[in-house]
Amino acid sequence: MSDAAQLKMVERYFELVGATDWAAVSALRHDDFVQEWPQMDERTRGRGNARAINEHHPGPPRATVRRLHGAGDICVAETTLRYGDGSEWTAAHIFLFKDGKIWRQTDYFGQPLPAPAWRTQWVERM
Repeated sequence: MSDAAQLKMVERYFELVGATDWAAVSALRHDDFVQEWPQMDERTRGRGNARAINEHHPGPPRATVRRLHGAGDICVAETTLRYGDGSEWTAAHIFLFKDGKIWRQTDYFGQPLPAPAWRTQWVERM
């Protein structure tokens, strides 16, 4: 699978998550799919378990993809996640591919923090 095809797959993945089309999301995942959330010390094994979590999530976020980087069998996506309760999170997602499917996904999340005033002379606001 080409790098461009993998990037398109990840873009499509986030579109399908936003549409809560869990059957289509699951179809993009490898049979041996593994998803990890290191901050919560959790690992989900298997496409079926990942789909069950998605289907039972009380309010899945809508993702805005900010950047995609990929080469070889890896793609990194930077997103902004917006939840139904109004909260917004910044996330980084690492995708590994196998047999033309998403094989592993590792997600890191963080809420935006206020920038400290002491370093304003050296930075610019994004």
